[in-house]
Amino acid sequence: MNFVTKDITITDAMNDFCRDKVKKLSKFIDTDTLKLTLKKEGQDQLKLELCSDIIRSTILGDVNNSFYSLFEEVTDKFERQIIKYRNSRTYARKAKLDLSKIDDEYTTESDSITKEKVVILSIISPEDAIEEMEALGHSFYAFRDSYSNDENTIVYKKTDGTYGLLHLK
Repeated sequence: MNFVTKDITITDAMNDFCRDKVKKLSKFIDTDTLKLTLKKEGQDQLKLELCSDIIRSTILGDVNNSFYSLFEEVTDKFERQIIKYRNSRTYARKAKLDLSKIDDEYTTESDSITKEKVVILSIISPEDAIEEMEALGHSFYAFRDSYSNDENTIVYKKTDGTYGLLHLK
């Protein structure tokens, strides 16, 4: 793991703590390629960023917070992002996994419909749905909108990079 610091010095104890915490991430990714950036943001905030080739986690915290608690937060967030990414089809395509066995159970005999899938819609906000969609690498995401009385909704990414919502009645 590479350390990059700006306006802050990392002690040996901090270095050892980071290396011990990052060991638990080694079951998911190669931890030698990780980059940890720690810098001051303004006068009263620390910015701690943990990056890999595919995932970046950033935590802003008060200077009064300890480095150790910030690092635990960022590694927990990073681990959640890795798990989301690994469970997505994007990871499977990049890792060149054989998905034919998974897709066989969803195929039908029809000429026009090539795949059928049952999806359980989660009750979340549109902002969280956008985050889920981006984490999965999809261009749309179906969910039940927590703001509009559990209305079935689809969020989609438009060609100009903005997002749209379809409310299903």
